[in-house]
Amino acid sequence: TEFALSISEAHSNLINLGRTYRQMGQYDQSLQTYEQADQLNPDQVSLLSLRVRGEISLEARSPQQALAYFQQELDILQAQEDRHEEQLALAAIGSIYLKRGDVRQALAFHEPYLELIQAEGDRPTDVESLLDLGQHYQVHGYPEQALGFYQRALAISTELQQDADFQFFDGAGTSLSAMGDVLVEQEEADLAIVFYKAAIKNYEDIRSQYVGSDIVSDADFSGLFLGTRTEVYRRLADLLLQRDRILEAQQVLDLLKIQELDDYLGDRPGDVQRSSNSGSDPNVTLRQPEQA
Repeated sequence: TEFALSISEAHSNLINLGRTYRQMGQYDQSLQTYEQADQLNPDQVSLLSLRVRGEISLEARSPQQALAYFQQELDILQAQEDRHEEQLALAAIGSIYLKRGDVRQALAFHEPYLELIQAEGDRPTDVESLLDLGQHYQVHGYPEQALGFYQRALAISTELQQDADFQFFDGAGTSLSAMGDVLVEQEEADLAIVFYKAAIKNYEDIRSQYVGSDIVSDADFSGLFLGTRTEVYRRLADLLLQRDRILEAQQVLDLLKIQELDDYLGDRPGDVQRSSNSGSDPNVTLRQPEQA
């Protein structure tokens, strides 16, 4: 018993020392210390240790070494049928391949990751996972793959919105605005306008449902919901203003009750004038998406 306790204490001390080395940026020493801790019980290598060593290897900019640790962790998790932790390992390995520019290998791990999430039956989580992956691929310069994930998120979100339990779920608007962002990056501004308009229509539909159901006031809705989405309105207004579609931009900005149009027009040449109305023209309607 005393021998077991001494091993446990030594293991704990080594783990703490490895953590300290990591915090100090001494990654080689940290890895060696974690390996020494595992050698105290070589028949049962800690899954946590493997994951931590993988993370340390990434911090040390040694992705190949990180892959080896994560793959070893993944093999054990699959043998144990620990599906939740398996998701994390698959996502980590896929992300390493993505950062290395190996999209085929990245997808080979990210698709099984999505399948495990979908098997849990939580569809809003499916949408969030697809959106997260889409953003991940977009940031790393793979717009086509990003659009694919966003389209899948949109399809699920559209189905969910038919269910009264998910009438306030905003997966569709987020998916559409994300697709608009990709299109802007691809210099497809006219098409981006279509998607931003569709996203804002989704937001405004949710606004009417919120306010109509007396859940929150319009002012509260603006703070609780629109507060995190105002950039979509501004991006659309900016694209419209760049095309001198002033009244449409005004209507978009009026939905937020902000003064950005006045600020913008203050810097415009004198031959471009705002409508004589100080507010939005009640007769102005946004062009339909197919006319954008």
